[in-house]
Amino acid sequence: MHVFSSTLKTLLKATGLVIVFSLNSVAVYGANTCTSFYVRSTEKRSERVMISDKVTTEIMRNLSLAKSEILIEMSNVAGHGVEDILIQKKKDGVAVKVILDNRHALKGGDRQKEFERSVSNLRSHGIEVFVSENKHLSMFRNYPKSFLHRKIMIVDRRYTYVGSANLGINKNFEIGLFSEHTNVDELTALFNSDVENIKSKWTKAYLDVDKLDAKNGTILLGPGTKNPDTRSEILQVISSAQRRILLSSYEASDAKVLQKLIEKKKTNPNLEVKVILCSSKANIWLGRRLLKVTKSAVFKNKLLNSGIEVRELDIPEQYNHSRFIVSDDQTIGMSSDFTQRSFDGNIDLGFHSRETELVQSAVDGFNNLWNIGSSASKATLTEYYYDKLIQLNEKVLSNWMRLKSKLPN
Repeated sequence: MHVFSSTLKTLLKATGLVIVFSLNSVAVYGANTCTSFYVRSTEKRSERVMISDKVTTEIMRNLSLAKSEILIEMSNVAGHGVEDILIQKKKDGVAVKVILDNRHALKGGDRQKEFERSVSNLRSHGIEVFVSENKHLSMFRNYPKSFLHRKIMIVDRRYTYVGSANLGINKNFEIGLFSEHTNVDELTALFNSDVENIKSKWTKAYLDVDKLDAKNGTILLGPGTKNPDTRSEILQVISSAQRRILLSSYEASDAKVLQKLIEKKKTNPNLEVKVILCSSKANIWLGRRLLKVTKSAVFKNKLLNSGIEVRELDIPEQYNHSRFIVSDDQTIGMSSDFTQRSFDGNIDLGFHSRETELVQSAVDGFNNLWNIGSSASKATLTEYYYDKLIQLNEKVLSNWMRLKSKLPN
């Protein structure tokens, strides 16, 4: 592949397709980067799936197009670049609303200071900011420490984004569905529903706001849509696989997804199953001793034991933050990790597509990530059993919260 300055560009004017693929060298950007970028434009539609460290750049480009309204929902505060655009657009007369989650503020220290600074700065310029409280959402979902984790952008009720990227400057590898004229009504209704739930401290039941015509080939997934159970959708696409399963995630621990992957490989040894994860580690303090524990330890070890290929992206300061799966001729991309917490506790959003070009874009993006990843090594026994303990603890607490919610006051 060429570096981005000489990226291969194929313009098929007859079909209205623009496909861009690139793999950038260390010499140009200081880190390996990969892009899979599909664009389809017609008079009524334009859709793009992007798996890249350039997703944030594309988000900012879409924000710059705003003339009348910007609606943004994300789990973290905006980076300075995005924050600056929002403030400037507000000065230009654009209506701007932002939904945030307060999870990072609860961590204290510099993260709390940055959260409070960003919220204060946005509000001081007349931008409406709605903050979801962790404690209220946890009670709503009956799951410990649940948080709002959607990543949504709606510009002028025309341009939209759904994916994994927090809407700030970062170099992470992300996935996103960029659309024009599609999904707008559904995403706007979902955004407004989240605003109302935040105002009511998460005491309102979700309405099914997803009205997207399934024959278009792309549907929304997650709480508040007609397909609220993302795990079930993922299990179905895994079950239907005959040729390939490609999975990418920042973290992975869900026992049902793990079991289904192993079962499919066992019953069909010729099935291509590849998984790429992030190599980041969690910080655990034991007294004054800091331990760095690999994430996804159980998931990774059991996949490797079953003969499934696993790679990790190990590039300093540049995470594999993309979450998606490809199964034969369909793909699911989302803000949700493949974890119990993401499926049962958090509020996430994704898309499920069977459109040929979008699926191919996801395949190309996965292959680019795979090519710059390295073979995964097994987690240590300490990491393995620590991971199992965390999962057990979450399961016990969530079951207790569900039971408690059904008890009379």
